[in-house]
Amino acid sequence: MTPTKAIKAGADRIVVGRPIVKAEKPYDAVMRTIEEIASATA
Repeated sequence: MTPTKAIKAGADRIVVGRPIVKAEKPYDAVMRTIEEIASATA
């Protein structure tokens, strides 16, 4: 489930591991995830 779908489903906490750990550039993956969460909560 994406962070956006989780937030829309009522999640108040999101665990993100594999997409960041397995990313070629983990920092970029973290920033994309943060941006997605920010967009979903705006």
